[in-house]
Amino acid sequence: MHFPGWPRIVYMDVTGRCNGRCIICQRSSEYADIEACNWDIDKKIIDKTMLFVVNAESVDVTGYGEFLLSPHKENILGKCRESLTKVSMTTNGTFLSQNKNLIENTIGKFGRLVISIQSHKKELYEKLAPGLSYEAMIDGIKHASDLCESHVIVSHTIHEMNIEYLPEFIEWFLEQDGLEILEVQHIIMQRPAHKELSLTNHRKLSDKYIAMAMKYNSKEIHLPILFSDVPQKPQYEKFRCAAPFEQLYIGNDGALKLCCHMPIIEGANANDFDNPIELWHNKEFDRIRKTMTAHKIPKECRDCPQMNFYCEVDKSSFVSAFYDGRTE
Repeated sequence: MHFPGWPRIVYMDVTGRCNGRCIICQRSSEYADIEACNWDIDKKIIDKTMLFVVNAESVDVTGYGEFLLSPHKENILGKCRESLTKVSMTTNGTFLSQNKNLIENTIGKFGRLVISIQSHKKELYEKLAPGLSYEAMIDGIKHASDLCESHVIVSHTIHEMNIEYLPEFIEWFLEQDGLEILEVQHIIMQRPAHKELSLTNHRKLSDKYIAMAMKYNSKEIHLPILFSDVPQKPQYEKFRCAAPFEQLYIGNDGALKLCCHMPIIEGANANDFDNPIELWHNKEFDRIRKTMTAHKIPKECRDCPQMNFYCEVDKSSFVSAFYDGRTE
């Protein structure tokens, strides 16, 4: 049995450093001591895995921290520029101005730039994102359209402190030049450690603002459709997961995963392999793929929040649909 020989999408956990202490961030819920996040990926891990990066369709360098604080940013983005690899980066936007040339020549040419903004109101912004400069963020978004030839995306995470201002935030977004797509995220799907929110009433309030986007040809608004208080969860007869066959997550210590929801897998570490092909086809990874092609759930996937959310009745449909015919 042969599986595809190279990951299509690579995720690199490049740095844990960040100038913000955003309360909606996973760092705030997973690390009691925020200083424990002040790490950078080892250069030898970059060297061992760069072949995956330059041969992938895309690489996401977001990870836990602010990528633009990484000492390896020029090295990684330079290699991506040479190989024409599409780069995706989520940033808080406060360092966009200082890194104009770097971003313009890499992410700006053939990448995806996402700016995380939790409020358009200065006082609320600074409460939600302690440590970040509201003025630096505003200055960054002014440069965004000049830095990126593709769509500039705003990521806005709903929290109990900012949910009542969602209609105002949408209106503010529509008035900003250079910001073209707004993705509103429901925090409970992304960060289960945080308090659940009831969104039904707020959704009714914000719906009228979607019509405003029709006046702006290049603007898109994506509101969440998955609410904790809505009983009709979408159930899929065959829900498809391509992660173990197409994705590779590279941790700062060399730990490798096939999905962001997977636990650390013993025996899957970049430090233990010299040959990238052997790394991608290590025994544990191929075991997971073979289990899925046999229409069974690997032990690493049993607690997957996506599977448990979408496939309450028949979880086997989560792993069986996509992979008939995926092997060669």
